[in-house]
Amino acid sequence: MSEDIIKACLVMHDLMKNPHISLLGKGESNLNYLAEENGTKLVVRMVRDDVPLHNRLATEHHFMMFAEALKIKFAPKSVLYDPVQDIHIISYVDGKDGSAADLNEAQAKIFSKQLKLLDSIKYDDYLTWCRKSKQQPHIPHTFFTRNKINFDDRLQTIREHTKDDFAQKVLAWAEPKVEVLYEAAQQAKLELRFLHNDLRWNEGGGNLKISDDKVFFIDWELAGFFEDAVPEIGDVIGSIRSMNAGKLAMKRLYDTYTAKEKDIKQLDNSIIYGILWGKLGNPLWAAERYFLLLRINHPEIERYKILADRGMQDANPYFALPFRDWF
Repeated sequence: MSEDIIKACLVMHDLMKNPHISLLGKGESNLNYLAEENGTKLVVRMVRDDVPLHNRLATEHHFMMFAEALKIKFAPKSVLYDPVQDIHIISYVDGKDGSAADLNEAQAKIFSKQLKLLDSIKYDDYLTWCRKSKQQPHIPHTFFTRNKINFDDRLQTIREHTKDDFAQKVLAWAEPKVEVLYEAAQQAKLELRFLHNDLRWNEGGGNLKISDDKVFFIDWELAGFFEDAVPEIGDVIGSIRSMNAGKLAMKRLYDTYTAKEKDIKQLDNSIIYGILWGKLGNPLWAAERYFLLLRINHPEIERYKILADRGMQDANPYFALPFRDWF
C-alpha cells in the first residue's frame, strides 16, 4: 500500500516514471523508503501509523530548505514535500548509518566543526530567509517549553500509571534528578541556538551517514531554534552509553569540540548541563514511549522498557561524580 502511494507521488510530481521502491528502515516516528530508477536514488519519508506522535515532516522540509539556502553541505537536500500525502522526498546520501559514538578522531573533528557551524547561525538570518522565501517563521522553543516537552510532560504521562511498579521506579529515580538538572542550568548560559536536535546515540545509529572523510546529518524533523543552555555537543555526549568504548567516544567528542576554546569554564558548565540533560532525557523518553505503547499493546513495548532501565543505570554516575571523573 505505501509503495503504491509513493509511486503515485513520484509520478505525479514528475520525479520518476516507474521507480523501484524498497524499505530502507523504520525510525522512531517515520518509515524510510528508497526509490530507484535508472541510477537515480531518492529517500521517501512517511509517518508511521503505529506510534502516537504528531507529524514533523513539514518542519523537516522547512529547515532543510533553510540549511540549503545557507549552503550547508552536510545535510541532504529536500526535493519535495507533499502536504496532502504527508510525504517528504529528500536526496539520497551514501555512507554507513551510524552515530557520534562510531566516529574516529578525524571524523569527530569534522562532526564538531559542523556542530559549531550550526551553533553560529543567527535567528535574524533565519528571519531574513523566511521573508525572502515567503516562509512562515517557526517560533523558537523557549527554555520552559523545551523542558516541559522533554521532562514535565513525560513525567506526567508516567504519573498516569502510578499503580504500575515500573512507573513508580522511574518516578523515584527521575524526580530528584530533575532538581539536580535545573540547578546545573543555573550555572550554564541561556542562548538562542539552531540545533539539529536529534543526533543522539541509539542502537540503530544516531542520524549520521558516515564515509571516510564526510559526516552527513540526516533526519532533520526536530530541527529548529531553541533558547536553552544545552549545546548540541552536550546532548550528543549525554546520549552515549558509558561502556568502555562509549567513554572513549565521549572523551573524543569533548576533546575535539573544546580543543580551541578560550572560555573553557563557561563552556564546561554548558556541556555539564547538556550531558545531564541527555542522561535524564533519554530514559524518560523511553519510559514515556513504553507507557504510550502499553495502551495499544504494541509488540515493541518491552524494548522501550529495557532502554529506559539501561538508561537509568547508565545515568547514575553522572549525577553522583564530579565532571572530570566522567570520562
